[in-house]
Amino acid sequence: MNLDNEPASEIMNRFKWIDDETIRIINHEGIEKLVYLKDRELIEIEYNVIPLFDNHEIKNSLRHFYTNKS
Repeated sequence: MNLDNEPASEIMNRFKWIDDETIRIINHEGIEKLVYLKDRELIEIEYNVIPLFDNHEIKNSLRHFYTNKS
């Protein structure tokens, strides 16, 4: 994920807070990561490949992947 290649609004449509210290985020290729944020460290807890992920569906409609699925 690079702000030079895609707008922050598109990245935020693939981002979700799980709790106060954990986030779930998907890159534009459909790789999802669960990341733990603690004491200025990023610890990857797990990752997953989402089958049949279509970034254009989120990009064109500005829908949030987790909360506003089609």
